[in-house]
Amino acid sequence: MTRLTADVVVIGGGIAGVSAAYELVAAGLRVVLVEREQQLAHHTTGRSAAVFLESYGPAPVRALSTASRPRYGDAPDLLGTEPLLDPRAALWVAPEHQIPHLRELLADVETLEPLDPAEALEMCPALRPE
Repeated sequence: MTRLTADVVVIGGGIAGVSAAYELVAAGLRVVLVEREQQLAHHTTGRSAAVFLESYGPAPVRALSTASRPRYGDAPDLLGTEPLLDPRAALWVAPEHQIPHLRELLADVETLEPLDPAEALEMCPALRPE
C-alpha cells in the first residue's frame, strides 16, 4: 500500500474543490484531492459553471461570486483559454410576496437593473402580463 503525505486533504473534485486545491498547491502546500466519482467535476460543476450570476444565492455566495469575477476575466491571459464569461441577459421574476427579496437583490447587486412589467414582457414574451 502506498502512503501519501499531505499538508491538506481536499474532499470533492468539483469546481470549488479543484479551485481550492489549485490555490493551496500554488501556496506551496502538498495537497491530496479525493473524489468519489470516476471523473472530476461530474455533477454540480457543469450546472454551476453554465451561468455566472452575481445575484444568485444568499449574501455570502453573492459576495464570493462578485469577488471571483476578476479571476474569471483574467483566465484567458493566465491560462491561455477562451474567455470564460460571455455576457447574457437574465431575468428575475418575483410574485408579489417575494418583491421585498427582489428589492434587496437590487440594492445588493449593482449589475441588476429593475424593469417594469412591460419591459419584462418585451424581454420575455412568454410571461403573462399579470
